[in-house]
Amino acid sequence: MNFAEPSVPYTSEPSGTAVLEVDVKSRFKLYFLQILGREDRSRYEWAEARRTKEQTIDQLRSQSLGGVGFACVFPHITKVFSFGSPQGERETNLYVRAFGGDPLQPIALEYGRSMEVACAGEMDIACKEFALWRRCSSVEEYLEEYVRPSTCSFSDHQKLREFLSARTD
Repeated sequence: MNFAEPSVPYTSEPSGTAVLEVDVKSRFKLYFLQILGREDRSRYEWAEARRTKEQTIDQLRSQSLGGVGFACVFPHITKVFSFGSPQGERETNLYVRAFGGDPLQPIALEYGRSMEVACAGEMDIACKEFALWRRCSSVEEYLEEYVRPSTCSFSDHQKLREFLSARTD
C-alpha cells in the first residue's frame, strides 16, 4: 500500500489580512494566502481568482461560524480555526472547519485513514497563532495581534514517497 501521493511543487505566499466579525462573541483574523507554481492560476492566485477577497469575506459571513480564532483563506479553499466556541468546545484546543467552492460551502477534511490538517502555509500560521493564543492573557490581546506568515515551500516535495519506495516488505 502506498501512503504517499505524488505532489506538485508549490510555494504558499501570504497575501494580506483582514478581520471577520461574526457577532459580539465571534471574531476571526483572516490570513489571505495564495499558491504559486500551479497551472490553474485562477484557482490558486488572488490576482487571477474568480472571486475577490471581499466576496470571500461576504461568503464566510453566511456560514455558521462561532468562536474566536483565525482563518487561512486561499482562492479555492478556506480553513477556519477556532479556539473553543460559544457552544462550549474547549478553549485550549484548536478546531478546524473547511469551506470550498463558489459560493463557499462546508467541505470534509477526512481522507481515507486520516484527516487533513494543513498545507505548509496553513501550518506555519497555525503554529504561530497557537503560540500567540497560549501567550496572551486575554481574548482582546490575542485579537489585536496578527502573526507574520512566512512564504513556505518544501526543499523536496517527494521525500516521503522516495523513502517508502526504497523500502520493500
